[in-house]
Amino acid sequence: MKSLYLHIGTPKTGTTSIQHFCHDNMEVLEKKGYCYPMFPYSYPNIRVGEPARNGLFLEAVFRNEEGIRDRGVEAQYLEDGWQRIQTLFQDYDHVIISDEGIWRAAAGRRKHIWRELREQAEKGGFTVKIIAYVRRQDELLESWWNQTVKHGVSQSNKLSWEEYLEVYPKYINLDYHALLKDAADELGVENIIVHRFNRDFFIQGDLLADFLDILGLELTDEYLVSDTSVKNLKMQENFCEIKRIINGMPEVELKDRWRYERMLRNLSDEPDREKGACRMFSAEEAAAFMDGYAGSNQKLYDMFIADGQPLFFEKNDPPPKWERDNPDMLTDLVCFIVACDLGRKRNTETVRRPDSFTVRLKRRVCHFLDRIKNKWLSEEAA
Repeated sequence: MKSLYLHIGTPKTGTTSIQHFCHDNMEVLEKKGYCYPMFPYSYPNIRVGEPARNGLFLEAVFRNEEGIRDRGVEAQYLEDGWQRIQTLFQDYDHVIISDEGIWRAAAGRRKHIWRELREQAEKGGFTVKIIAYVRRQDELLESWWNQTVKHGVSQSNKLSWEEYLEVYPKYINLDYHALLKDAADELGVENIIVHRFNRDFFIQGDLLADFLDILGLELTDEYLVSDTSVKNLKMQENFCEIKRIINGMPEVELKDRWRYERMLRNLSDEPDREKGACRMFSAEEAAAFMDGYAGSNQKLYDMFIADGQPLFFEKNDPPPKWERDNPDMLTDLVCFIVACDLGRKRNTETVRRPDSFTVRLKRRVCHFLDRIKNKWLSEEAA
């Protein structure tokens, strides 16, 4: 039986790594009867960044260069995409599509997507298999806020953690069972594949090996695993706060925000950053937050997993809650300012006197500290 594997996330469960891996290994997969197709669609309003996100046509809102939504283009892309998939099944037994945006869209403006998938499968004579990785809701929300601040371009990238927590849990749709039950009602429970996003449960302790195992394949040396296949890491909390402040500075252009993002991510990747690890929830806050999903998570486990193992593990020694006045903030701020100055120095190839560098550095440290202090004071007053 021919199969369409639709990987829908959930968000922040290694989706980018899986997409890059499939894209980098298209030829290897094709030899085994699996196609990871590319589609020639463009979206001026979406920072896609790479072609590996091949399921975007199933859910994306298309806006033209003036920012006006064009539903006609959306419908055209959707119809053309399905025609291409139907044609691919003439040559391949299996087609793989991936886009985590389907997860959110299916809970809102694309609620009928499961029915559409069933109708397309009946028309083309193939089976649709939904692949979803799930992680603890508290960890997902922290990671999603981090990514929003890191390189989001909407107003939400300026929100503090407390402001974000008031708004976005419902927007992201953290009720895993409700959404996947809707998919199962149309496509069959046996065609909804739910795995935990946890290294302890992965095949060989590896996400990519686990994903291939779902497809009925094995991770071997013939596959290429590049750096882009394994990197979409979080930004360390202090650097995330610096980026959030920058996001709220109207004088900073978008291209400069992306440049600062790269610098902050590079600083976050330094090996010693784990020493001061922390998180946005306290242990007590995380436990209370997870209690709100206990019933739904139990239903998810009973319907799709039921393997005798816990759905999620509790951390024995969770990191402490991040605080604005943590002792590493000043050090991290100085590291960022120095990185900015050195980057500018390399770009201009201008030789400056050491004493002038010291003066500039001191001035910038004071400036950024004042901006952050004023921002925090205004938020606390509000």
